[in-house]
Amino acid sequence: MSVSFGLPPLIACTPFVSPKLGIFKHTRAGQPAKEDARLHGIFSSRHLHLSKCSIFVPPLFLLICLFNRLFNLASQINTAQAVAEQIMHMGYISRPYLGISFQVITPDIAAAYNLPVQWGVYISKVATNSPASQADLQRGDILTGIGGVSLDEIHSYINILFTYKPGDPVTVEFVRNGKAQQVQVTLGESNSGS
Repeated sequence: MSVSFGLPPLIACTPFVSPKLGIFKHTRAGQPAKEDARLHGIFSSRHLHLSKCSIFVPPLFLLICLFNRLFNLASQINTAQAVAEQIMHMGYISRPYLGISFQVITPDIAAAYNLPVQWGVYISKVATNSPASQADLQRGDILTGIGGVSLDEIHSYINILFTYKPGDPVTVEFVRNGKAQQVQVTLGESNSGS
């Protein structure tokens, strides 16, 4: 298997995009349509080759993929830079701390346990003298949002929590005994990130 341009193999599939017509053409047994087969050699540098599959990759698509990779790299560099600055100034990585142990709730888990929410985190333990205990969060509460951002498949508890710094006040939305509630919490600092 060879993949040109370093694109992920996930992109390759059974349709063949005709460079001549610029449309998707379905293939038989993974082979390009007859009128496009002769162009295969000419455009091979823009094809992703798999055992029984080929797809023409238009230049715009390549630019989008390149931009996406550069954006991801920039995001990783920003994170690494923030961590490096914390280590240089403080000698450790400072993370916001709520003080809970939790289990992530997904729609499948919610259905299996007949929970009142589709997404969230179930609090299984609240640390003594933690920001969560000071805000009266309890074992069995289900966090559904932090700072106005609802927990879901895209916005995980940890990812939302880590957008804040220790000492930041945040509003935590939760469900207790089937009733939606809110509480203001001032985040603590931890090296564990809980």
